[in-house]
Amino acid sequence: MLMNYNNTMDSVLTLAHELGHAINSYYTNKTQKYINSNVPIFTAEVASTTNELLMINYLLKKAKSDDERLYLLNTLVENIRGTVYTQVMYAEFEKEIHERVEKGEALSAETLCNIWGNLMKKYYGDNFEVDKLATLWWARIPHFYMNFYVYKYATSMAAANEVVKNIEKGNTAKYIEFLKAGSSDYPINVLKKAGVDMTSTKPVDNLLTYFGQLVDEMEKILKKQGKI
Repeated sequence: MLMNYNNTMDSVLTLAHELGHAINSYYTNKTQKYINSNVPIFTAEVASTTNELLMINYLLKKAKSDDERLYLLNTLVENIRGTVYTQVMYAEFEKEIHERVEKGEALSAETLCNIWGNLMKKYYGDNFEVDKLATLWWARIPHFYMNFYVYKYATSMAAANEVVKNIEKGNTAKYIEFLKAGSSDYPINVLKKAGVDMTSTKPVDNLLTYFGQLVDEMEKILKKQGKI
């Protein structure tokens, strides 16, 4: 692992995230033959996000004040928003530009900016100001060069949330087997064996419910502090 660490919360969570990838690779390489040692992006992001969620859940349990807990809750809420909500918007952008090309339409920077601006209004509502510079956001996303990479972040976080719930109930054996699986089976099947059914809406529904609970708790603390 190569990373810059500066003792901030972001560094702690990044380290946890990258360690998730590391242990996934370790278990897979130790268990699988070379032909199955590659970890698909779908399941790789489950492993890293699981580790990150476990870390922030641990920190939440150890929070010593309302302010500390509020900070951690906000970090988790922003993490879910950025990983699920925003990445789904990215995926819709990618879907739309592919569809336009398939219809024989040309894409220009102006067209891409208009598509992006309209999606920002759709996802964030009329109260969110979309200035001209914000419509250029698509230009800084390297993932768009890898077809539909972005949606995997959203689905992987939904799956990771289910895995974390199982781990916190003491069901760790299935997760260890998941980490060993590599590409020995399709990602959907590997996750099913780990107790997560991504062919149903349950993982996404549960994550969005959890998101709502986190926002409600933030509101409760802010009201207690007289800030809202």
